[in-house]
Amino acid sequence: MKLRSSVYITAAVAVAGALIALMVFWVQKKTIDTYDTYMPYVTLGNNVKNITTKSHLSFEKYTSGDQSVDLKEKVFEPLNESLSGLMDAKRAQQTDLDKYAMLNDEHVSRLIDQSIVSVENLKSLSVKKQESAEDESIDRSFSAAYDHLQVNINELVDHVTNKMETEAANLQLVSIVITILIVVIFVLLCWFIFRMQNRNETVSKENKEKLKHEKERIDKMTVFVDSITSGNFENDLELDAEKDALAATLSKMKGQLQANQQEDNRRNWINTGLANFGELLRSDAEMATLGDSIISNLVNYLKANQGGLFVIEGADTSEPYLELKAAYAYQRKKYVDVKIYPGQGLTGQCWIEGQRVFLKEVPDDYMNITSGLGEALPSCILLIPLKINDETYGVLELASFHVFEDFEIEFVEKLAESIASTISNAKINSTTQELLESSQEQSEMLRAQEEEMRQNMEELQATQEEMERVSTEMREQIKIIDMTMATAEFDMSGHVKEVNDNFLNLMGYTKAEVIDKHHRMFVNDEEKNSAEYATFWEKLNRGESLNAEYHRVAKNGADVWIKGIYTPLLDKTGRPVRVVKFAQNITKERQQQRNLAKIANEMTEQLKVINATMSTVEFDLKGNVIGVNNNFLDLLSYTKEEIMGLNHISLLPPEEQDVERHVEFWADLATGQSYNNEFRLKTKGGSDVWIKGMYSPVLNNEGEPLKVLTFAYDISIEKAQQDMMMDQLKELDELKRTLQV
Repeated sequence: MKLRSSVYITAAVAVAGALIALMVFWVQKKTIDTYDTYMPYVTLGNNVKNITTKSHLSFEKYTSGDQSVDLKEKVFEPLNESLSGLMDAKRAQQTDLDKYAMLNDEHVSRLIDQSIVSVENLKSLSVKKQESAEDESIDRSFSAAYDHLQVNINELVDHVTNKMETEAANLQLVSIVITILIVVIFVLLCWFIFRMQNRNETVSKENKEKLKHEKERIDKMTVFVDSITSGNFENDLELDAEKDALAATLSKMKGQLQANQQEDNRRNWINTGLANFGELLRSDAEMATLGDSIISNLVNYLKANQGGLFVIEGADTSEPYLELKAAYAYQRKKYVDVKIYPGQGLTGQCWIEGQRVFLKEVPDDYMNITSGLGEALPSCILLIPLKINDETYGVLELASFHVFEDFEIEFVEKLAESIASTISNAKINSTTQELLESSQEQSEMLRAQEEEMRQNMEELQATQEEMERVSTEMREQIKIIDMTMATAEFDMSGHVKEVNDNFLNLMGYTKAEVIDKHHRMFVNDEEKNSAEYATFWEKLNRGESLNAEYHRVAKNGADVWIKGIYTPLLDKTGRPVRVVKFAQNITKERQQQRNLAKIANEMTEQLKVINATMSTVEFDLKGNVIGVNNNFLDLLSYTKEEIMGLNHISLLPPEEQDVERHVEFWADLATGQSYNNEFRLKTKGGSDVWIKGMYSPVLNNEGEPLKVLTFAYDISIEKAQQDMMMDQLKELDELKRTLQV
């Protein structure tokens, strides 16, 4: 209330002062205007008196006989000058010397008119005198006209001077009144300042207390922000966030920054671990040594207590099992011989189901029953299958006194895929080596058989030349077939009568194991009891040849796919007596087809996920839009018809539409270079949008770029938060500097 009264009083004094100032200004201006209005007429009167007096004296000299006087220069021109001045005053015109104001005074107008008439009379008399120099009456008339002009001019000057002095006196009175008002206002102002000084002392004390409290608040915020800037999130802001909006914002900012830092630390921890273990897995160490290195480093990296690496052995037998290849507990390698069969304990269950097992409540006797890792009882157990392409190669078992975090489990699962890939490659290399050795042995056997057959044919050559030719052709054909294909002969009931080595190697049997056995031993249970299988042999018994791809089962239970031809051999009567089978092993091709189909399905699902969660757009190599998904359209507020064909530069803000840099950017993409960064785009409405994305060229089979594919997601909110935080920091710095000043 006091402050409001002070404001009203101050405003009133200010208005009064402004009015007095305006009055002073008006008096000064009015005084100047008065002099500017009347002084030109006074000056005109004096000038006319002086000029006409000089003209009269020159005229007197001329009339007295002084012929050296030039009437035109000494009389006519001065009179014309006086007449011109009087005419300007009459019309209130502005001249080079003065500006005449309209006085609206009939007496002044009458005197000016009479003066003009007198000057004109003087001019006409001067002309007459020049024409008739002897006429003395002209001299008398000239003097009378001169005297009359002097009277009018004197009266004009006196009248104007009186009016000017009267108005000046009135203005002087107003000035005195204004001076009195100024003195009164000054006294009032002094009294008001005295009262305000007393009030200000009280307000000053209150403000000092407020400033002290605000300084403490700012200092607390500054310490809090400095600790956050240095990465220390332990300090709390000792302010009431419910009453202080800035404190609430800073506390919220701390939570967001702390969460972002924790997420970055976890991501860096996972990437660093995968990189370190990637180097370890790429080493050429044997499986036993590699397993020890993997499990010891993993236990230490996770800060766990125990760990074990189980690998599947005997996968091609009827009783596969998990064998403990490496164990590590309490900073030491453990030498434990453990075998676990399918479904046995949690480890066997993890193997069969192919899913992770995370146990937080561990039974007291768990380690003694199924683990084999030692006697200590952990707080949690983590079992991860070593699986890649839906095929399990082992199980990774970890035990710890602290519960594993989600990001640690995610890391172990990713690492398990890499370990499974390494085990798979090692087994493939071992199998390839075995097949190579077997192939070499078969080649030696074939060469021996060939030599034997050659010697037999040489013995018969002398007596059977014609048969030799036919036999040679058949032998070569049989040899080629025998070397390249798996062949078998069956009687019409389906029993095996003859097989070659390729067939035996393909199915994993010895010859003694298959001779006189029925063909159904090579098919699965479902097929051997089916109507299709019975129809298969019925067609062969009718003499029909069958050519197709067939699914067969090897001795070890493995799936075998063949491209086979079953052809009946007929006797002279046309009755089928035997069935000959020629087959090629296409198991790898079928496996590759399944793998390709699986990869295609995975890629399709990944593309669906990407298309559902991210903004994608396709450009040609010149930067023109050729494809876009709905997320990108929603992000920039375009329709598909509006954006198709637009160039990438049209999607940039005006300040970033640098043509030269844009051409260089797309030239790099056309060479196959990718860009992964934060980019700023503009929506259809012109507002800015920040994205985190990758511009990646799509290559053809020759490695040449065909188009550019962009994957991106919106980070505008994160950018706005960063800008908000920087603005708040700047405000804090400004407040701090203000308090210091």
